[in-house]
Amino acid sequence: MKDCIRNTYGWYEMIIDWKTIKPDNFEKLVRDLLDQIGLQEVINIGRAGDENLDILAKETYQSKRGYTITKNVMVQVKRYLARKMNPSEFFNIINDAKNQNIDHLVIVNLSGFTSGVKDRYLTYTNKRNKPTIELWEKNQIESYIFRFPHLLRYFSAKLDKIDSNTKESILKELKKRWSELSKAWLNGGSLDLYKEKFYNPDLYLIIKGLISLTKDFEIIKEYNFYEKYYLSVLNRSIYPEISHLGSPILFYITTYNPTILCQSYFLKNQMFPELEMFMEKINFEIAFTLQTVDIEDRIEYHKFLSIIGKNGIMLDYNDIDSIVKTGNLNSIIIQYL
Repeated sequence: MKDCIRNTYGWYEMIIDWKTIKPDNFEKLVRDLLDQIGLQEVINIGRAGDENLDILAKETYQSKRGYTITKNVMVQVKRYLARKMNPSEFFNIINDAKNQNIDHLVIVNLSGFTSGVKDRYLTYTNKRNKPTIELWEKNQIESYIFRFPHLLRYFSAKLDKIDSNTKESILKELKKRWSELSKAWLNGGSLDLYKEKFYNPDLYLIIKGLISLTKDFEIIKEYNFYEKYYLSVLNRSIYPEISHLGSPILFYITTYNPTILCQSYFLKNQMFPELEMFMEKINFEIAFTLQTVDIEDRIEYHKFLSIIGKNGIMLDYNDIDSIVKTGNLNSIIIQYL
């Protein structure tokens, strides 16, 4: 897609068209960002003739001496898609902030700021003028969306929508494929070969299909090694339990007990540098296995993840069976969080 966000780490694309977010929704997005990063009393007051005052907030924190300090914060939001902010606009906003007795000013513009604005900003800041100022460009906003993926709800969901007939057709096919896989897995037969391997192609396709049934997850990269079992998934969940996990999430699909396979993690990183870079960025891993695992297995899995500074959950055969029957991936994930 031509108009999409490329995150600041440069190794995947979040498919979002900035043209789909309306001006008033853009202000609401920024308002919610401020709330997420810890500002208080965030109110959206943008209106015609607002004297460059779109959002007001307070920032309260403790000084090193133990005093509570509160700053009045003003935010001016510009959704210019093709035009940078110029010095004249920059100083008009500063003057309005001074008239409002503002301590700190945040100026937001999607298309950024001219070199003249940036030069004046540095001069203004170096002189320790008041109010203090932050400039937010598109990259800054994208980095926050990366941390708080539920904010993607403000964008067009056209890429996520699946009509009911298509969804029913996909789920029907997944149930059929799962039924065949389950019988073969439980009864042996042609799938015995895969019981000695990490990867089962049918399980992999079933998990991919389940992801396609929810707008909360989007596959952004598949790691196609000799045996495919990793999916990099964008988390845009509206469920608080899931959204706080951040993004992306590693979906790890194997026929083995994930604890066994995880123990080769460091070796695999040496073999696949791209995976190593990805693992440095994620905090959460969701593992799917055809094995049936007990409490001890899950505890060992969490212990290993904690050693490498990660967190995650393990979903076994019975969990996958429940997901396929209901088509609801979220409910099972929330159950284990």
